[in-house]
Amino acid sequence: MSFKIQISGADLPAGVKLKTQTLDITHAENGSRSVLKCTLIDITGTHEVNAGAPITIIEDGVTIWGGYCEGPGIRKANNLINIKEIVANDYHVLTDRHFVNESYARQPAGDIVQDIITNYLAVDGITAGDIEDGPDIGIINVPYYPASQVLNEIADLIGFTWRINADKTLDFVSRAYTIGPAVTASSDFLFSSLRVFKDISDYRNKQILRNIPSTTIQLTETANPSPDGVVKTFYVRYPLASKPTVEINTAGGGWVAVAAADVGILGVDTGKKWYWNKGVNSFTQDDSEAELAIGDYVRLVYYGQYILTVEMEDTEEIIAQKAIEGNSGIYEDVQDAPELDDATSATEKAMALLRRFGKVATKINLSSYTLDFEMGQICAVTLPYFGIDGEYLVMGRTIRDTGLGLLRTVVLIDGETLGGWVNFFRSWLENTAAFSIRENELIRKIQLGKEIYEWEGTLEITRYECSYPAEDSFPADDSYPGDIIEVVTLSDAI
Repeated sequence: MSFKIQISGADLPAGVKLKTQTLDITHAENGSRSVLKCTLIDITGTHEVNAGAPITIIEDGVTIWGGYCEGPGIRKANNLINIKEIVANDYHVLTDRHFVNESYARQPAGDIVQDIITNYLAVDGITAGDIEDGPDIGIINVPYYPASQVLNEIADLIGFTWRINADKTLDFVSRAYTIGPAVTASSDFLFSSLRVFKDISDYRNKQILRNIPSTTIQLTETANPSPDGVVKTFYVRYPLASKPTVEINTAGGGWVAVAAADVGILGVDTGKKWYWNKGVNSFTQDDSEAELAIGDYVRLVYYGQYILTVEMEDTEEIIAQKAIEGNSGIYEDVQDAPELDDATSATEKAMALLRRFGKVATKINLSSYTLDFEMGQICAVTLPYFGIDGEYLVMGRTIRDTGLGLLRTVVLIDGETLGGWVNFFRSWLENTAAFSIRENELIRKIQLGKEIYEWEGTLEITRYECSYPAEDSFPADDSYPGDIIEVVTLSDAI
C-alpha cells in the first residue's frame, strides 16, 4: 500500500522528500481535530511551506486526511539541506474559526447542523455529508460560540457524533448506529500489538456539575428598601428570570397589581410605569411616576435565577475502591455545565457520566495495516482467550508510517457496564424530555448597511480689493470693501 503527501494541491517537487517513518496522525477525541506531524528533507534549500498551506495524505489514490499547516519548523542539516518539521491540523480546525450567533427554536438537531454548515462553514468549502435529523431541540441560544463548541454541545446532548471527513463533508449521526469493523481472533491485525488492560484514568465515583443556571419556583417578595417618597429603585433577592408582576399596597389599602402592559424592559421600552431587566435583581419606577410614600409597599411576583451545583456519588463503587486502596476510595470529577438549565437535566447528566465512567474500564490496543476504524465507531469484539465478547467504542486512533506502509493503531473501550454501547446511546434517543441549551440567553443580531444617496451644490466665492482705514476712510453703514477682483463658482456633486 503506497501513500504520498501533497502540499497546496501539488506533489512534493524534485529534491524534496518525506522522511521515512516520520508521518504520524493522532486523533484523540471524536469531534476534535486530529494532528499530523512529519518531516520533510529539502536538499534544494529553496522549498517553501507556508503557514496555512493545505496538506493532504493520499493512500492508494484515496485521500485519507486533509488539513492545514500550522507553520513549519526549519533546521539545517548543512548549508544546503533544510529539514522541515511539519505540524498540521485537520479540517475540524475550520469549525474553531467561525463563531455562531443564532437562536434556534424547536426543530430537529440535524436542521440546526445543516444551518451552521450553510451559513458559517460553507464559505470554507465544508458541505453536508450524512446528516441525520435526530430528536427535536427545544431551544438553543448561541451568542457567538465557536461552531465546534455548538456541534459538540448538540452531539453530547442527544448522543450523536460529528466529524469532518477528508473530502470536507461533515457527518452528524447517531452513535448508536455508527458501527465499525468487527474484531475476532482471525481479524487482520498484528497479534503482537494486541494489548488488553484496565484503565482508571477517566474513572470517577463522585460526579460534580457546577455553574448550572436554574430558575426558582414562583416567589412573592416585598422589595427593599421601603418607599420613602424619594427612592424609585427597589431590590429582591434573586436576579429576574422573566417578566415579573409588580404589586403596590398604598397606605395599607391592599395589594393591587400593576397592569402587565405598564411593565417594560429597562433600556428597551419607554412610556411604562415600571421597568425590569433579565439577570438583574432590581426594578425601577419611571421618572414620570409619583414616588411611593412612607407607609406604601411594593412587592414582586417573579421567577428568580440562581446557580446550581449538583453532586452525585456511587456509594458501592466508593466502598469497593476503599477496600482495594485502603483510603477513602473517592474519585471526584468536576465539570462546568452552563448549557443545562435545571436540576432535572443536571441530575440526568451526572447519572449518565457516572454510568459511563463509574467503572474501571477495560481497554484494548491493536494495530493493523488493513483494518480501518473511525473515531466514535462501535465495534463487536470477540477474543475468547482474553474473555472478551462485547461492544467496544473507538476512542483513539493513530496512523503512522512504519516504512512498510501506514499502520493504524486504535484504542477501544468496553461498554459492558452500560449494557452495551448501542443500548447506551439509543437510550438517549428514546428520551422524551425537551432538549435545550442556554434557553434563557438573549441573542441580538445587528446588521449594518450603507444607504446610497446623491447630493449636489454650488459655492460662489468673491474676492474684493481690500480697504484700509485712513483719515478719510472708515467703517460706516454705506462703506463696503473695494472693487470686485474675481468671482469663482464651485460645483460639487456625488
